[in-house]
Amino acid sequence: MPPSSPPPSYNLVSERPVHLPTKVSVTAFADVCRATVVDLMNGASRGWGKRELASWLAGPYRTLTSFAKREQRESERMIQVLSRVAAVRPIRKANRPVEISSARIDSLLAGARRASWVTLESLRDEDLGVGFVFDALNAGIVQRCVDNDGNAGWVPVDLPKLGLAERVASLIAVDYLVRPEDYAQKLASCCECGLVAFDEELLAVRRCPGHVLRSGIPAAMDGRVQPVTRVA
Repeated sequence: MPPSSPPPSYNLVSERPVHLPTKVSVTAFADVCRATVVDLMNGASRGWGKRELASWLAGPYRTLTSFAKREQRESERMIQVLSRVAAVRPIRKANRPVEISSARIDSLLAGARRASWVTLESLRDEDLGVGFVFDALNAGIVQRCVDNDGNAGWVPVDLPKLGLAERVASLIAVDYLVRPEDYAQKLASCCECGLVAFDEELLAVRRCPGHVLRSGIPAAMDGRVQPVTRVA
C-alpha cells in the first residue's frame, strides 16, 4: 500500500497532465506497469538478488517514472543539490560503500511481494479500492497524464525515501486507476501453489496451467494466461 506517512504531497490532481509519447496509449502504459509489477513478484519467487533488483529499479521502474514532470521529482532536485555541494566541498577520502547483505535483499523482496499481493487482493473490493486511490493521490506517487487521443490516465512518480513495496504500489495504482474492473473480474490465484495472474479462465478453475494439467481438469489454457507469480 502507499506510505501511511507520505512525504509532502504535490497537488497532482490540479496540475496539468503529462503528455505521453505519440505512440503510447494510456492502456498500453498501464499494461507495462502491470507487467513490471508481475516481473518483480515473479523474480522474488525465483530468487532474485541484488543484480536483478538493481536492474528492475534502473530499468523498467526508472523508465516508467521518467514520464512524471521533472520539476515534481524531488529525487531529481536532491541529486542536483548534492552535485552542487560536492562541487564546492573540499575533496575528501571516499567512504567505503555500504554493503547490503543478500539476506537483507531477500527480506526486502519477500516483503514487497507479500505487500503487493495484499494490495492486489484488496482491490477486488471497490470500497478498499477507493481508499487505495486516495492514499496514492495523497502520497503523490501518481500523476495525471493524457495520450495522443486525449485519453486520461496516470504515471507513477519517483519520490525519495519510498520503500520497494511503495514503489510497486505506485505501478499498481496506475493500472488500477485505468481499469479497476480487472481486479474483481480477472485477478486469480492457484489454489494449489498460490500462483497469481490476471486471467478469467484461471479465476474459473482456480488452478495454474501446470496444476490444471496434473489434475486433469479440462480447460482452454492456451497461452493467454499472463505471467504468474507465487504468493507467499
